[in-house]
Amino acid sequence: MAYVLLDKDGVIVQKQPNKQKGFIKAPDDVVCGMVQQGKEFVAPPAEAQPQS
Repeated sequence: MAYVLLDKDGVIVQKQPNKQKGFIKAPDDVVCGMVQQGKEFVAPPAEAQPQS
């Protein structure tokens, strides 16, 4: 289990193994940049991802 901090749009901005104020539980496989939709975390829409 991991703990994540979300910005105002529900995007993961920080992930850590320990709970702190403002952090919520999340699956271990989430990464920064994923978006919370309900109880799930999904990849951001293609238009929000940086182009290479």
